[in-house]
This record gives sequence, C-alpha cells and structure tokens, in this order.
Amino acid sequence: LRLGLGLVSVEARRGSHVEPLFAADEGGIVDFDEVALVLTAERNAGGAVGLVADYEVEVGQAGLLRGGNGGDGLVGREDDGERDYEQLIELVHPEDRERFWAARTGEISGLTAAAIEYRIIRSDGMTRTVRRESAVVFDEDKRPIRLYGTLQDVTERRHGERRERELERQLLHSQKLEALGTLAGGIAHDLNNTLVPIMALSKITARGFDPDTRIRGNLDTIYRASEHARDLVQRVLTFSRKDEPEKHENDLGSIVHESLELLRATVPSSIQFQLQVEPTPPIPVDAAQLRQVVTNLITNAAQAIGRDMGTITVSLMPTVGVSGAPEICLSIADTGAGMDEPTLGRIFEPFFTTKAVGQGTGLGLSIVHGIVTSHGGRIEVSSAPGQGTRLDLYFAVPVSAGVTSSRPAA
Repeated sequence: LRLGLGLVSVEARRGSHVEPLFAADEGGIVDFDEVALVLTAERNAGGAVGLVADYEVEVGQAGLLRGGNGGDGLVGREDDGERDYEQLIELVHPEDRERFWAARTGEISGLTAAAIEYRIIRSDGMTRTVRRESAVVFDEDKRPIRLYGTLQDVTERRHGERRERELERQLLHSQKLEALGTLAGGIAHDLNNTLVPIMALSKITARGFDPDTRIRGNLDTIYRASEHARDLVQRVLTFSRKDEPEKHENDLGSIVHESLELLRATVPSSIQFQLQVEPTPPIPVDAAQLRQVVTNLITNAAQAIGRDMGTITVSLMPTVGVSGAPEICLSIADTGAGMDEPTLGRIFEPFFTTKAVGQGTGLGLSIVHGIVTSHGGRIEVSSAPGQGTRLDLYFAVPVSAGVTSSRPAA
C-alpha cells in the first residue's frame, strides 16, 4: 500500500539512542509494507516482550485484528486468523474505556497519536495490561481514512518495574534503619554512662534515711526511674548492636509455648488465644532473642485490641519459600484496629509509635526487625483499618534439619 501522506519519517528509540528506521521519499510516499516489516523486526530485536498484535481499521468501518501476529494469545483466544477489531475494544476494562475512547477520538481528529496503556479482560477471564501505539492515515483533504497500530502485552514488564521499585524502597528502608541504629547506639552508650552514678549514688544515699521519711521516698523514686531508663537504654542497644546472635539448634514450637506461658497473665482476659503449632524441624536460633520477638509481637497485638473482646492467633508451620527452599513460618495475627498504608510503611522505624505519650517507645518492632534480619529471616505484614494485623516471620531451614515434635498446644 502506497499513499501520499506528506513528508513522514519513523524513528526507533533504544534507551537514549534514537535512530531512523525509514522515511518517505521525495514525493512524500510511504511504503506501508516496509513499515510492517521494519516494525516486526524492531519488536523481534527488542528482547523479552509480551505478545504483540497488529491491527488496521478503516475509519467509520469495522477493522481487523491480525491474530497471526499474536492477537490470539493477546485476547485469550485459540482460534487463528483475523477477527473484528471491535471485539478487542469490547475487552477493554470498564474503568479504562473512557480514556481509551478519548485517545482514539483525538487521533482521528488530527491530534498527534500518543501511545497509551490500558487493561483488557481477556476471554479466559485474565486481566492484562496492553500498550497501544497507532498512526492515522489521512487523505488529501485531511480526512482520516485508516488507523494502523500495534498492541503489546506489557503486564510482566509492569509487574517487574513495580517489583524493582519495591526492592529499591526496601533497600532505602534498610539503610535508614542502619543509620538510625548507629545513631541510637551512640546515644544509648552515653545515656548508660550517665545513669550509672545516678543509680549508684541514689541507692547508697537512700540507705542513710529511714524508709518512712520523705527524702527516702524521693530517692527510691529516682532509683526506680533510673531503672526504667536503664531498661530503655538496653532496648536501644539491642536494636543497634551488630553482634551475631548466639545460635543453637532450637525448636521454635517450644520457644512459642514458653513465651505464651509467661505472657498469659499479662494479657487481659477479654483476649483469647488461638494456637496452631505444627511440628517443625529445629533450626539454629538465639532462643532468648526469639522469645523477645514473640513477647514484643504478642504485646503489640494485645495493645492493638485494647479493652475490647478480641483474638490473637499464633501459628507455626513448615512451608516452602519462593525459591523452593524449606522455611518455617511464625505468624501472629490480631483482631485489633489495624493500620492504614502510611502507618504500615513506618512500623519498623525506631521510635515510631502510634501510642499515646508514655505508653510506648517505638522500639518493639524495630527490635523484632533487627533480630529476624540477623537470623537471615524476613517479615511480611498485612493490615487494614478495622481488619486487624498479621505478621508472618519466615526462617530458613537447613537442608540437614529433620522434623521434631513440638509440644502440644495448650
């Protein structure tokens, strides 16, 4: 097909490099057979891309989607050959149709055709993201007579880009935690040095006064306040220190049961526990640190529920990671208030808390994150306002580990 279009050229962009593919001759003539060949070659040279389909539409008439160039796989049909282009339009996601029609109307009105992306719901029920690039052919009177274009499935590409952005966010978050941990550790050491003489002198001085005197009471208050400050300093140091945990073969099920036995008395009776502990193989962990993890998470869950009736579900089970390697998943879920997205993105930041002043230090989950990371594990969190919170902690299982029987749920 050769049409007089005026002077036209087509270029290909590869990263920041742009190179011409073909141009109209001196008479403004473009060979569209050549266009199709060049575009096909460009797609084949583009590497791992999704399915691509070509289409051509007579303006004001039904058009054809050429299935031989990927149309069947794109729309989820197995039949071969050409089909009505309008069938593809019917697959456009309802939320994207207005934008789709606005772009098409602009093209045939003489506006510069721009690539757009939108979702389609294929005939097999799958939702895919496609990128459409098109060009309009006008006659000598500037009236649109034909629409050419390509449709490319970019679903996997967009998923990959989102995953890349998420990994970048996690890296920045990890670097932020490391920097804050170093700062907090330095401050904590200075505070600890300051507390030593306060605690020692207040205790020694208090011995010189009778227990019923006002001065003795004031000195005892100073000492107790110093103890609370010392405990806070220790929590900061636990968060900030980079020492390797003392790992030994331990049964996580036993650690969970031991932690819950100590915590039951501190959790309100309005909160019920549900235990789902399956046999898991022993893995090398620092038992004291893992008890602290369970304690912090149970305490947070109980505080999220508050005085209301609620349930804390603790589960432990073997599973398989994304790489196919065996893992152990420790999950703690509550029926509390839940969190919105902005809060969810900050829960592992040190000193970040949603509790009232004096009711939380903001270090509980930071310490949990540091301990789990030092054990080579990972944490996944899901939460929504009014729907509670669930934290899944994953620990790798050594290949040589066997299965042991955890204590029965109490």
